[in-house]
Amino acid sequence: MRGRRTGAALAVAAATVMVTGAGTAAAGPPGDHRPTRVVEDAAIGSFSTPSGDVTVFLSLFDPPGDEEIGGVEIFGTTPSGDSYECFEGPQISADLDGLRGAWSEGSTTLACGGPDLPQGVVAEVGVDVRWEPYGRVETSIVTLPDPPCVSRTRLRAAEISGLVTVSIPALGVTASVTEGFGDVRMITSICRPLPR
Repeated sequence: MRGRRTGAALAVAAATVMVTGAGTAAAGPPGDHRPTRVVEDAAIGSFSTPSGDVTVFLSLFDPPGDEEIGGVEIFGTTPSGDSYECFEGPQISADLDGLRGAWSEGSTTLACGGPDLPQGVVAEVGVDVRWEPYGRVETSIVTLPDPPCVSRTRLRAAEISGLVTVSIPALGVTASVTEGFGDVRMITSICRPLPR
């Protein structure tokens, strides 16, 4: 089980490294060309029903100088076979502890859309889950050109336990998932501001 989940978790991680690293550049005062160093914790999680008709993605972040936050997205198909995506809702609580684990709890309401969906469809989501890392730490490095930055991501695969519930009354969708997979990560970015 862990072998299959490790590969999937690393695939999810690879897809988000560029986006996460790109947001860490911090410019100093005008005329200050000293490098800046920013360290961020993050966690990614994926939960799917056994049938695969509902998948919930959780993304936790600890932005420098701000509160830890969690975002929720849902992808799925209705009982009649129509596809949908739900996003753009209030964030939920998060607690990140570097490569040692993470936790998230809360509820949110997401707006849903899709090719054949009516307007005004919403999803109610409840989350109470914990990331439990295992195995070795993987390291990747990304170079970004503007401003010049080097972003190093240290990542551990994680099993996620707890409960995620989804209810979309307008689509006849209800789901409960008690385990998922993903990763925890630490992202260190060193950037040198461009001369002005």
